[in-house]
Amino acid sequence: MRSKEVAALAGVSVRTLRHYHQVGILPEPSRGSNGYRSYELSHVARLLRIRTLAELGVPLERMPGLLDSPRAESDEELLAELADQLSERIAHLEDQLRRVDELRRRRARPDLTPVLAEFLEAVGEVEDSDLADVEHDASILVARLFEAGGAAGELRELAAVLGDVRRDPGYVAVASRFESLPPDASDDEVREVAEGFTAVFGPALTQLIDTSMGGRLRTLRAEDVPAVEADPRLNPAQGAVLKLLGETL
Repeated sequence: MRSKEVAALAGVSVRTLRHYHQVGILPEPSRGSNGYRSYELSHVARLLRIRTLAELGVPLERMPGLLDSPRAESDEELLAELADQLSERIAHLEDQLRRVDELRRRRARPDLTPVLAEFLEAVGEVEDSDLADVEHDASILVARLFEAGGAAGELRELAAVLGDVRRDPGYVAVASRFESLPPDASDDEVREVAEGFTAVFGPALTQLIDTSMGGRLRTLRAEDVPAVEADPRLNPAQGAVLKLLGETL
């Protein structure tokens, strides 16, 4: 049999067949006078065994020991190892399926985790504005920091707090002023806007000081997160407001 026929019989590509030759798990048959390789029964049987091992997930580098040795106790160890690996993959796939189902239920974007989608939904949609993307990205960052710490419950609590703040008329007014702040705003204007944000966020954050979420917020270090005030989508005055706000809160 020739390469194409053998590959078709085993259900692999000719390229895969050649790869098995290159890595040394399938001996190359001799060539006939016509220059073509002629595969014998032993080659075909070994290729079928290789295909079976590959379907189980056995790495190529471990195949020679299985193909060239009689049945050994190590066979059971390998099968137990493969069973563990498959169980992990199944658990991962089941988790992916749960996430997909949850995102579909929430009609959320696929680039969000279910917890993050829930957070953004609770906080409220960002209004269309020049800074909407900045606020959206900041929300994703905050949510990810909490989610990575396994604090989904705290994240829901934080979402409730931020949602209340965003619905506060005082926040709406100061956010509007922040958005319209000119690049050359005076130091007094910058300070007034920062104080406006402090006035609406301060009471809510004060309530969290002695909670586990408050502790998590206090442990966030500047070097652990991007400097939002340096975002190029903000003008210098807006960046100064956020820097001052960060120092105050």
